[in-house]
Amino acid sequence: MAIIQRKPSSCGNAHCTFLHGGRCARAAEFADPWKCTDLVFDQIDEVGAESSANAEPSDSMVTASSAQRIDLGWRGRHLTFQESDLLRRSTPARTIAVLGDTNAGKSSLLTAFFLQLANGQRERFPYRFASSLTLYGWRTLIEHAADWQGDKKESVVGHTPKGDKESADTFLHLGLSPVEEEPCGHRHIDVLLSDVPGEWIREYTERANESNRQPLAFLTYMQVALLVIDADRLEREGQIAAAASSFILQRLLSLYNQGQTPQLRAVFVVLSKCDKLKAELPPQAADLRKAESWPPLFRRILAQLANLQKRGLATDVFVTSAFGQPLSKGQPKSVVQPFGAAMELLDGPTKMPLAPSWQPQAIPADASYFYFLHAGDGKP
Repeated sequence: MAIIQRKPSSCGNAHCTFLHGGRCARAAEFADPWKCTDLVFDQIDEVGAESSANAEPSDSMVTASSAQRIDLGWRGRHLTFQESDLLRRSTPARTIAVLGDTNAGKSSLLTAFFLQLANGQRERFPYRFASSLTLYGWRTLIEHAADWQGDKKESVVGHTPKGDKESADTFLHLGLSPVEEEPCGHRHIDVLLSDVPGEWIREYTERANESNRQPLAFLTYMQVALLVIDADRLEREGQIAAAASSFILQRLLSLYNQGQTPQLRAVFVVLSKCDKLKAELPPQAADLRKAESWPPLFRRILAQLANLQKRGLATDVFVTSAFGQPLSKGQPKSVVQPFGAAMELLDGPTKMPLAPSWQPQAIPADASYFYFLHAGDGKP
């Protein structure tokens, strides 16, 4: 059975610019503008499909026979699990699970990454921004960050809303284009980045029942897991803060050992807010992976990461800074590296050669016009 995305054709509110890339006029009432009741949807009446006039559609999705085309439309704020699954079936999308406890900095990391990508501040990230099916979601995060004036008591991007677990908005989407392949090629790579509340992650790691597993169903097909850990909180609160991250690593190891994450290739730890640490950071990047370079509580995390490495997964440790000041005065540092490492792992085997593998040759004076259509054997 295929899923067809219903697309809005117009909006009944004269002040709305949502369908043209702007804002929903009732944004204060609807956190997700896709669910605004002023939107007018086209009637879907496919040949061979049963009429849905008397059926009550669920959210913005309708089902049809397998003979009908798959059409993933512009979603808006986030993609649901069902929509992301549809995208994965139509394109080899890369799936990166951004995990972590409440207030670890998951949404801040995603926001800072998108800002630097959109502004062309890619550091050594070899991809350009090409598209997004969740541009409104990215815009919402950026607007929250832009409104933040540096008050440490306020959240930079706002807490990810919990919503309904059964119809959870799960993913942000990015379309990337490799820079090094220009102008020889212009591949479009779909990337799914999970953006779920830390409470759901904690509930699942502490008790893996069906209710807690449902909104995190994407873990079964994640390819890279980024575990975001608040380094500042870990240093201040000790064992309490360390326990949450340890539970997540234990759950990842358990899922991998049970064969429930067959596509998982790497687990990266991202230590956020490292600029707030009292202890000195390891002097070299290579030292980040050495347990003896860190205080005792950090060593516990790295020891668990080593267990995942022993099972054949790629592992690494990255450090990032916090939003220490308003966006107008600067952005967090080193936020691109973990995503660069993930894409190098996921896209590396499929990269196209930059140019044909031949060396320039002098054309013989008596060569025919079709000389270079041969395999370079010098025969006309």
